[in-house]
Amino acid sequence: MSSGPDEYPPYLLKNIVSAISSLVVLAISVLLVNRQSNRSVEDCPYNTIYKKGDSSDPSNYRPVSLTSVFSKLMERIVVL
Repeated sequence: MSSGPDEYPPYLLKNIVSAISSLVVLAISVLLVNRQSNRSVEDCPYNTIYKKGDSSDPSNYRPVSLTSVFSKLMERIVVL
C-alpha cells in the first residue's frame, strides 16, 4: 500500500497503533458525533489504473482513490 495525500505510510500506523489507539478512537468518536469528516469522498484525489482491452475506452480503466491511512482506518471502524 502506498501513502495517501497525508504522506503517512500504512506501516507507520501499524507500528505505532498501540501507542496512539486511544487518541485515534477519541478523534474518530468526535468526528462521528459532530458528523464531520476530514475529507469528502468527492474531494479525494484519484488515479486511474488500466485494466485490459482498448486503451482508448474509458471503461477499461478503474479509479483508485488516494485516501489517507487515518481515513481508511475510520472507514473500517464505521463499517464494523
